[in-house]
Amino acid sequence: SAATRALRLSRLPIAEVASEKGWCLPQFLVRNLEAESYEKFFPIQCMVIPDVIESERNARLRGARDVCCHAPTGSGKTLA
Repeated sequence: SAATRALRLSRLPIAEVASEKGWCLPQFLVRNLEAESYEKFFPIQCMVIPDVIESERNARLRGARDVCCHAPTGSGKTLA
């Protein structure tokens, strides 16, 4: 399930999840997160970020999309 995958990814280092084998995030984002002492993504981020990436990559085909999520305060929604 998506929740199980998110929990598994949230246990891995940011650089590993963000790498070419994962989300293919730009290195400057990874460096900035690590410089701010972030070591791992929160589970909510692991659920939302892949959808945002997919949406951005296909925006010209489907148009822009909003993301709506619900999670407790302090769970990492804003950073996602």
